[in-house]
Amino acid sequence: MDNKKSLLVVDDENMIVDMLYDHFRRDYTVHKALSGQEALDILKENQINVVMTDQRMPGMTGTELLAKLKNENPEITRILMTGYTEMEVAIEAINKGSIFQYLSKPIQMDTINSIIEEGMRLFEEASEVKSGIDEEKEKIISKVKGIFSELKTIESGREDLEKELQTVKESEERAQTELVDKINTLEEANNKKEQEIGDLNSKVADLSSNLDNTRSEAETKENEAQGEINNLNGKINELQVKAERINEEFNKTRSEAEKKERTATNEIHSLNEKILRITEELEKLQADAEKAKGLVQDNERMQEELKDLESRFSLTNQTLLTRDEEIKKLEQSVGAALA
Repeated sequence: MDNKKSLLVVDDENMIVDMLYDHFRRDYTVHKALSGQEALDILKENQINVVMTDQRMPGMTGTELLAKLKNENPEITRILMTGYTEMEVAIEAINKGSIFQYLSKPIQMDTINSIIEEGMRLFEEASEVKSGIDEEKEKIISKVKGIFSELKTIESGREDLEKELQTVKESEERAQTELVDKINTLEEANNKKEQEIGDLNSKVADLSSNLDNTRSEAETKENEAQGEINNLNGKINELQVKAERINEEFNKTRSEAEKKERTATNEIHSLNEKILRITEELEKLQADAEKAKGLVQDNERMQEELKDLESRFSLTNQTLLTRDEEIKKLEQSVGAALA
């Protein structure tokens, strides 16, 4: 696998493109383009570390190409070449394309190697910063998704507990209704038995009035009546025992309902504590987001410092070029004078 760093050379002059290709091909993977559009096509298909482009080209100037590159691939290091020492071109390249270097033609091959190496290093630093920001962003998004998922689970559990509590209340109401119905039935049976006892007492009174006439018969009937009374009393006692058992079942049902209600209350309290913890985690995530924002601001400040250095370097180059021209004019004047 080819691990060389990549360089894209853009110039409408084949000779310059080939010269730069031959010069750098041993150290880098070099791509060649004869126009701005061809360069954009190459950028779509390849990973490029440094772009080195001429200014004056048909169809698209170098500053226009670098401005597009700044918007689409800001981490790529951008270098502008021109055969014209125009201050306006330099300012436009810095403002629109945020270039790293401004080179005048003819290119000094003994200094360009260090410029390209520095451009490659800047690309790696910008890529690391961008990668760090992307990783922090992914972590924050993942945490937020996890929190929302847990909130949905908690909300679903709360709804289930509310439904169960409602079911317990309905069961308690049904048990109370059934107990009241049974008590009413027992009271009706007791009234009926009391009526029967009253009837029997009436019969006993009738028998007593005829006791003198038929004592033995009266005694027999009295004994029979007493037996029936005893049977009725036994049945009444059985009904009372049943009523007490129903009472105990009702108390047991009510106790279980109260226990379930307390359990549901404890679970709701636990859910509220979980929501509080989640709220604290959200606050931590917000703090992490602020840290990521600080990284972005640091990167922007580095870009501003780089722009200032580039501007100073460009002005220094311009001053040197102006001095070179003055020296040439002086040499020409001296030559003319000597002639």
